[in-house]
Amino acid sequence: MTLSKDVIEIDPRLCDGCGLCLSSCAEGALMVVNGQAQVIEARCDGALACLGSCPRGALKVTSRPELVCPSASAIAKCLEPATNPNQGLINWPIKIGLINPVNAFSGYSELLVAADCVGFALSDFRQFQANRPVLIGCPKLDDVDDYARKLTNVLKNHPDLRRVTVAMMTVPCCQGLKWAVDEAVKMAERDLSVASQRISQAGHVQL
Repeated sequence: MTLSKDVIEIDPRLCDGCGLCLSSCAEGALMVVNGQAQVIEARCDGALACLGSCPRGALKVTSRPELVCPSASAIAKCLEPATNPNQGLINWPIKIGLINPVNAFSGYSELLVAADCVGFALSDFRQFQANRPVLIGCPKLDDVDDYARKLTNVLKNHPDLRRVTVAMMTVPCCQGLKWAVDEAVKMAERDLSVASQRISQAGHVQL
């Protein structure tokens, strides 16, 4: 299913590269290159806070198509979870910073590493989690280097793990979670599969 996403577009005929719009974007989606403002669409969250910041009216809204899982029933197909969507937490605690990497969980082949906000954005998070140990964290507030070190120890102490799914929001800061997992795989010298899923604020799982 294809939905549209509102993003900012810059009219190069009107933009004089003054840079006044940059401070209005909390996500850092605007930058000036060679005397012209440009939009990094992957960072644009569609909040449109920058509208009205340009004295020349060079900023306007445009729509871009984005693919999403259209319903909760399709989430299982997108993420290939286990068949028991009603099981509660397998491990405790679930915060990356609190987990004991030695005694966290054993006998599971798949791990879910999720951003804190995913559980609130995704109404069917229990189905999303489905029979997998889960670790959660916020790479914007915490030290991602610490995440990488802790996850490295988790992977070293649990040789049964063969797959890690990273669930993160579409906002740019969540990319730090994927970086921490990738670093952990390298430091642990593990040959395992890492998949990532991006969740929109509306609760859609992007393909």
